Amino acid sequence: MPARTDPYELGDGPEAALLLHGFSGSPYELRPLAQGLAAAGFRCSVPLLPGHGSGVSQLSQVGEADWLAAAHDALDALLARGHRRVFLCGFSMGGCLAIRVAAERPGDLCALALLAPALTLRGNAALYRHLFRHRWVSRLVPMVDKGAMDVSDEQVKREAPYLGRLPTRAAAQLHRVIEGAKEALPQVRTPAIVLWGARDAVVPRRAAERAAKEIGSGPARLAVFPRSAHQLALDVEREAVAAEVARFFSVFVRAQAPAERAGG
Repeated sequence: MPARTDPYELGDGPEAALLLHGFSGSPYELRPLAQGLAAAGFRCSVPLLPGHGSGVSQLSQVGEADWLAAAHDALDALLARGHRRVFLCGFSMGGCLAIRVAAERPGDLCALALLAPALTLRGNAALYRHLFRHRWVSRLVPMVDKGAMDVSDEQVKREAPYLGRLPTRAAAQLHRVIEGAKEALPQVRTPAIVLWGARDAVVPRRAAERAAKEIGSGPARLAVFPRSAHQLALDVEREAVAAEVARFFSVFVRAQAPAERAGG
């Protein structure tokens, strides 16, 4: 029986969407978004990033290069299937990975959706990143409690698979992903939308605003969801989040369809 944190694919259509989850998360946190996109006609691929979903020990043994390689490999797999258009979604750290992939491969993507992109962190997440990215500190304190899941929906908080402890060694790799995304942001030429929850205790609004303002294809529209916390795709406005992303992506499907008919 597959675990709830396993990778999965949903939907069946000529357009494909690649969805990248966040740091210490899993494909589970993007399932409502994948379901909404699948209902809108997209074939969704939601990979499990290396070291995630199987416990804290594996997370300490991988890093930036592994996560980026996994994102590129998943994109390559969709292109190899012959999908006409590929769209990219990234949540939190997955948003940072998505920025970097989009900057490197503008010709392979039609549009980009960034959900609470972690260009800046706050609270315990910021403390984890900045304190434990120093090797000597992570050696002194090898593990820390992650804290409660940042989601407004209490049922989701009770039922979702959640990694309660984090290896501090992984903080340096998270820091590298974030800094790389900041550098890559102005190089992105793919049209984008940024989504953020007003109750987010992990990624501040200024991070979402920076992504929308400084992205090379922008300025991008920033969609704010007033009742949602960090876990946008799982939270109380998850259907609205999925619908917003599907609408944005569908604009590019419709725009290119007449040209295809004219050429065919």
